[in-house]
Amino acid sequence: MEPGETGELWIRSKALFTATIGDDRPAEVEDGWYRTGDIGSVDAHGALRVIGRAGAVHRGGHTIYPAHLEDRADRAGVPLTLIALADERRGAHLTAFIEDAGTHTRAEWAERVRAALPEHEWPNRVVLVAEVPRLGTGKIDRARLAAEAEAGRAAARKDTVADVSS
Repeated sequence: MEPGETGELWIRSKALFTATIGDDRPAEVEDGWYRTGDIGSVDAHGALRVIGRAGAVHRGGHTIYPAHLEDRADRAGVPLTLIALADERRGAHLTAFIEDAGTHTRAEWAERVRAALPEHEWPNRVVLVAEVPRLGTGKIDRARLAAEAEAGRAAARKDTVADVSS
């Protein structure tokens, strides 16, 4: 991996496990390398930066890592949570949820997203929410956001307006 490039992290270690408790399948290993399921990048000094879980989606001939997109947008001042839904035509439909208490409009946030990301990574929809839903652990409730993204997409297909901002 070249400095600044993002990719899936693989590890190789003498202490590598080959199965998990209660699972008789071997862990994913190829020539002594184990796929972690995470993505990261290496800086010019060789320091590894773990970005998050891989979860790649394919869209318009591009491979997109939602966690990487969230990270890049956040570093550009756009704190979004990205939900990728399967799309039969494009490969993936991307909805960006942005927490905003009324300080910016959806159009202002959409413009900031477009400035922060290359065109092929622009979300199909930008949805403002007063608060991003969280689980009891404090983690983002991605299942709830996915349901809201699907409802919003379905409503848009019916040429109606869905209120998914609550």
